Amino acid sequence: MEQTFHVDLGDILPKHKKLTSNQKAMSSIKRRALPLVPAYCITIHKSQALLFSQSCNKLSQYEKCSSNPACGCFHATDGNVFCDFIDVACSKFVSCLSDNRTCFQPNTVCVQHPRCHARPVCYPRQITQICPPLSTMTTPSICSQAKWSSNGITVAGGNGLGDDLNQLQFPVSIVIDHGDGSIYISDEYNSRVMKWMPDAKSGIVVAGGNGRGNESNMLNTASQILLDKKDGSLLICDQVNQRVQRWQKNSNNGETILSNIPCVGLAMDSEGSFYATEWDSHRITKWFLNDTKGQIIAGGNGPGSGLDQFDHPSYLFIDQDQTLFIADQWNNRIIKWLKNAKQGIVVAGGNDEGSNMNQLIFPTSVIVDQIGTLYITDTNNNRLQRWFKDDISASATIAGGRDEGPESNQLSFPYDVAFDRHGNLFVVDHYNHRVQMFQIDTSDC
Repeated sequence: MEQTFHVDLGDILPKHKKLTSNQKAMSSIKRRALPLVPAYCITIHKSQALLFSQSCNKLSQYEKCSSNPACGCFHATDGNVFCDFIDVACSKFVSCLSDNRTCFQPNTVCVQHPRCHARPVCYPRQITQICPPLSTMTTPSICSQAKWSSNGITVAGGNGLGDDLNQLQFPVSIVIDHGDGSIYISDEYNSRVMKWMPDAKSGIVVAGGNGRGNESNMLNTASQILLDKKDGSLLICDQVNQRVQRWQKNSNNGETILSNIPCVGLAMDSEGSFYATEWDSHRITKWFLNDTKGQIIAGGNGPGSGLDQFDHPSYLFIDQDQTLFIADQWNNRIIKWLKNAKQGIVVAGGNDEGSNMNQLIFPTSVIVDQIGTLYITDTNNNRLQRWFKDDISASATIAGGRDEGPESNQLSFPYDVAFDRHGNLFVVDHYNHRVQMFQIDTSDC
């Protein structure tokens, strides 16, 4: 069964972007003239289930909901919310019927659209590829044959221990803005977060930097940081102050969005819920915005090596299915914890501490790419391990692993890892007070 509706593809596709081959395969497109408004006629098969865009649960009208910046949230008059293209010309809409709920046009829904009309209007639902969801994945898809240079390039710090703008002091976390390539670094002992633009010789203080304390313009031992894709704000686990701070762009003060949260690691899912590793309590808790108490979702059974236990968990990573990957530090392993599970799965390490390829020593962080490969800071082995999905040992040491040291092919207590949109690898080199970039080589891909 198929249905047809009319829409101008110049409106629903990002400017200067052509249809992908995938979109062409799923849509038969023909030029057709309509009165006053040139349009395309798109025929969509119901079996392809393309008419329903990404949900906007808990988001306000027009709020960003997609990796396509031209999409936003709409509130339908029946109480539902959905994500769709927001810049269709107002002249294209007709009013809903007098009940403010009903539309006769195929594939339209009655919505509030105050930018165009005071009364609700019938809005054409577009295809889901136009408004892909805001992915919670912060890693690109990297082919299995990719390699990285053995010598790193210092992209931040590396000028000795200190608090000058070209220095770091025991950095612990990194996040990358895939838009402009800038990196944000949690500079732990300086109680600040630094922003470092590509090729910059020094950084900019974007949060804290006013000494250690609990005032709104201060941090105290900030650990894992996140970048909110919706508005570009920083989310900071302010460890000693037991709070999560949201720091808007160009702000001099942070806003406390969670209190009494003893976090070391911090993650956020696509619904805006937070996940914290509680290092001393050996558990993972889930928090909703403005909660005063978290819900235990993993561990919490005392320190131990059972599959329902942790021993001082450190940083964590969450994928689009709300599966958690946790660096279970003192158990020398990485645990995968499925949503609503009662126990975890060991996916790396767990073979006592050691330097063999199936072993880890005090791993601090883990990230997962879009094909399920793990990238682990094997901290006390001074190396970064690549671990393919379901393998019993790491496939390669892709950074460090040449004893502890300050040379370009060495690391000293690597603490966190991130990828830019090209797949280049960034490692927080804790005791060398720097961030190293290892360039990707995809010539064998």
